[in-house]
Amino acid sequence: MNHRGFINVVLVVIAVAIIGTAGYFVFVRKTEPVIQKPQSNQVPTPTPIPTPTPTPIQAPINQPTPTLQDQTIKWKLYENKELGFSIQYPSDWTQTDLIQANDELIFSFKDTRNTNFRISYVKNDPQYDLKVDSGLGEGMSPIRIGGYNGGIVSLHASTKRYNGDEISFELIPASSDVSLFKKLLATVKFNEVNIQYANSETEKRDEIKNKNLKFTMQTLEFYFDKKGLYPSNLSDPEIDPKILSSYGVDINSLTTFAYSPTPDRKNYHIGVTFETVTSKQIRFDDDFNSLKSGFTNGFDGYDLKKCRSQDKGMACDDFKVQ
Repeated sequence: MNHRGFINVVLVVIAVAIIGTAGYFVFVRKTEPVIQKPQSNQVPTPTPIPTPTPTPIQAPINQPTPTLQDQTIKWKLYENKELGFSIQYPSDWTQTDLIQANDELIFSFKDTRNTNFRISYVKNDPQYDLKVDSGLGEGMSPIRIGGYNGGIVSLHASTKRYNGDEISFELIPASSDVSLFKKLLATVKFNEVNIQYANSETEKRDEIKNKNLKFTMQTLEFYFDKKGLYPSNLSDPEIDPKILSSYGVDINSLTTFAYSPTPDRKNYHIGVTFETVTSKQIRFDDDFNSLKSGFTNGFDGYDLKKCRSQDKGMACDDFKVQ
């Protein structure tokens, strides 16, 4: 055997040895018993279950109770400075014409459904003792109206002022809302004004003013007969002072009269301011407003205000000639 053949034999022997060794270890590995690990007595820690976060419940929001001012903020305001009172009324209501009957003044407000709110203002004796009767009539419950004690029953209420004037309030028809009536009463405000009432002296002076006014109107008729129209103002030099004098009227007294002719001078409106609101003569005048009727230099002849702002007094005695 040569040297090369010997080497090949050795290599084969080594390869067989390696394969055999590897096979042995594989066989032994497979035949080894499996040793189980002993179970531990420790209780496994449970996995914590997350607690859901509760959804917060929002507390109900308390809406503020609307105040009287909130409910009447859009109401209209009626104010009478001469009598010293004011009242609010719903914006869809309208004020009707003033009614005067002797010493009673009636203010009326209506809505589109013919609900009628009436205020009756009765001028009384200024010496009237308010403590005797505060407007609380039979069957009435007490109520405060504009700071004064009064009475209310259903849809009728009344009170008396410091000077004895009586003011009554009524909501018509009888099926009207009582809560609305009380809201109306709650808006009444009184301002203490120095209302002048007639006495023997003031009545006499106002009576003279009334007579002078009537005589001046007769003198203006003579002017019209001569000119075919009335003067544009009472300072017209063609107003005859002799005629005025025959009536006992001083021509200078004409400056105390409010005078307003129509543009064509075929008609006119004339008035004089009385000292008091209770003069008897003022009950029979016209209460005409030439300011709103297209007259020249017109004025409002409403009883409870001056004919002109510069006049002294507080009540307009007026007449319209046409």
